[in-house]
Amino acid sequence: MFLLLHTDYYPPELYNEVKSWLMTVSEKQLSLIYDINYRDSVAMLFVSIFLGYIGLDRILLKDTKKGLMKLGMTCFSFLIIPGIIAIAWWIKDIINIKEMVREYNYNEMKSVPNIV
Repeated sequence: MFLLLHTDYYPPELYNEVKSWLMTVSEKQLSLIYDINYRDSVAMLFVSIFLGYIGLDRILLKDTKKGLMKLGMTCFSFLIIPGIIAIAWWIKDIINIKEMVREYNYNEMKSVPNIV
């Protein structure tokens, strides 16, 4: 049932791995998996478009180091080279946000502790 409800929350190429992993988890683990606060790719796309230039999209996906680097590049964008890099990075993240969100959700799901 989890696979049907959450197909957009993990990478499609990992469907078989997720399916086999879910067959081995306990009931307690399964309830923890359902309780995870999964990120929505559409909402994260809007965050990336409107606030991604300051690194908020990366910070929300627990990639704090790169998020702060993006913020730093934006702060120094009055210099030509960091400004160009910041804009290119922002556009790249807008294009790749769906895959980044799916990977984040997959990692959150796999990080559920083993409970017997």
